[in-house]
Amino acid sequence: MLTNLDTLKSIHQSEMMKLNQLDANSDERKQQQLRVQQSFENVQKYQQNMQQRIDEQDQKMMTGVLNQINSFASKYGETHGYDMILATTTSGNILYGREADDLTEDMLKALNDQYSGIHE
Repeated sequence: MLTNLDTLKSIHQSEMMKLNQLDANSDERKQQQLRVQQSFENVQKYQQNMQQRIDEQDQKMMTGVLNQINSFASKYGETHGYDMILATTTSGNILYGREADDLTEDMLKALNDQYSGIHE
């Protein structure tokens, strides 16, 4: 992949050298300027695509690691009788919690009950 980038950069540098050898006001120079611009855009596009691929791979790896950690924490918490394990994660601070301690439904019902009179 770096070889491709090096090739694109080399082409761009070659186009720049050709441009510098042409007369300032010639039609050929204007055409060469377009080739230089295109070669520069090719380098930029390639770099952006490579960065996107790197970001996607990084996300996949991080997700895999976090899934392994979460799975381990769940088993560890259950095995050792913990009600909750706290940690700093990308998706919150609770790494493990017993399902019996999940208050989501109760809180949603209470919130809906409290605010139901506001919209009437």
